[in-house]
Amino acid sequence: SPGEKGAPLGLTPGELAFLEALLEGRRPGGNADMLADAVNEKLIDLIGDTAIEFDEAGEPALVEDYVEDVRAALGA
Repeated sequence: SPGEKGAPLGLTPGELAFLEALLEGRRPGGNADMLADAVNEKLIDLIGDTAIEFDEAGEPALVEDYVEDVRAALGA
């Protein structure tokens, strides 16, 4: 929203940290289920699909096809 600095895609600081951890291949902190849902909701307009999925072990991961789109959107 206008006037908010450092919040690309309307992400909260926690959601942004979660997404950055996934981009860097680190294990994100926080409530992964809740954060993944929230981030996916905000990325759906950008990507048109689910960007974060859970693997067999229940760990969140960015869908490989969308990593570059997400990086670009974050200006990373």
